Amino acid sequence: INMVDKEIFHTNEKMFIEAVEFQKKGNTLEASKIYQYLIKIGFINPYIYFNYGLILFNKGKLVEAKSFFLKTIEIKSNFLNAYFYIINIYLKIQRLSEAEKFARKTIELNPNLYESHANLGGILKEIGKLKEAEMSTRQAITLKHDFAPAHYNLGIILTKLGKLKEAEKSFLKAIEIKPNFYNVHYSLGVIFTNLGKLKEAE
Repeated sequence: INMVDKEIFHTNEKMFIEAVEFQKKGNTLEASKIYQYLIKIGFINPYIYFNYGLILFNKGKLVEAKSFFLKTIEIKSNFLNAYFYIINIYLKIQRLSEAEKFARKTIELNPNLYESHANLGGILKEIGKLKEAEMSTRQAITLKHDFAPAHYNLGIILTKLGKLKEAEKSFLKAIEIKPNFYNVHYSLGVIFTNLGKLKEAE
């Protein structure tokens, strides 16, 4: 890199930092202008694409946001937060097979993240791959025992599989961890009714 290129690089870096500051302060209009300029001139930094994707995502421009998150992982293939947003978008637009593909990729990148296993379990539950969903959700719980949503999801999956006694235990565990988890109270009431425990269901 010659001196001119170095100077251009440092100028672009300064502009990027300025855009981040604007974004932190909620001035997404000014941040967007800078990100768009840096993208237009071909300045390669995955955080430019990710941050601009975030602005679009928060405005509800999901398809546009997805293209910038995809560009982020094209530049930096292990950028996990970008994967999580891509998964979120695919779920919102009901493209579950794509969401599953990206969820599996996050596990490849880091098999020790409970969020990744919980994500995959939730997606597989929606697709109807219940046995696999159970395995993924149990893995999330193994990695983080006190993650109430995973216990709740496991309860739902086990209910769908007809394993009502096991589902009851999962729901009770979710409530033990998070007593005000109202969805669980409702699901547990249904389980009690189905198991004939009418007194507990009241």
